[in-house]
Amino acid sequence: MARSTARTAPETSAKRSAKRKDRTKTVDRTVEIHLTEAVKKNVADVQTLADFYATAGELARPERLAIVGFSQGACLTAEYVLQHPGCCGAAVIFTGAIIGAESPAFWRAQGPRLDGLRVLITGSDVDDWVSEDKVRETADVLGSLGADVTLRLYPGRPHVVTDEELVEAQTLLQEMRQRVTSHPHTT
Repeated sequence: MARSTARTAPETSAKRSAKRKDRTKTVDRTVEIHLTEAVKKNVADVQTLADFYATAGELARPERLAIVGFSQGACLTAEYVLQHPGCCGAAVIFTGAIIGAESPAFWRAQGPRLDGLRVLITGSDVDDWVSEDKVRETADVLGSLGADVTLRLYPGRPHVVTDEELVEAQTLLQEMRQRVTSHPHTT
């Protein structure tokens, strides 16, 4: 069998450029199709959510809602309930504290009433991220504003959420649910 020694002519710059443009058009069209479908789906999802809240009535009442966070999410939960009083019936703050621009002293002096808000706040004596003092201070501030606060500190616990904390949160949420379903038009 004879070997072919013929070489194909090298591609010209114009041919390479034309191939690149064809590939780019194909990729652009594929991306456009996917983005168009994603936008359609997201618009539909947003509309569905808007329709739900518009018709939910009783289901979307704040006393039926809970905000739950761990660590930074717990800090945001504490800040959110202070900045938006009445936004929910319960807050679960797993290892979090007040961290926003306003100090705990500000919230104590000028904070909103949080009557009716049930709060579970947890922490540890050895947590490197959120100190026991900050957790205690946050529980104190929320309580001074009228929230029904349960504070649980776990000696030696690292920066995690334990099964025991999850059970406590679940109990709080079940009690909240029972209260709302047994008294559907009161908080």
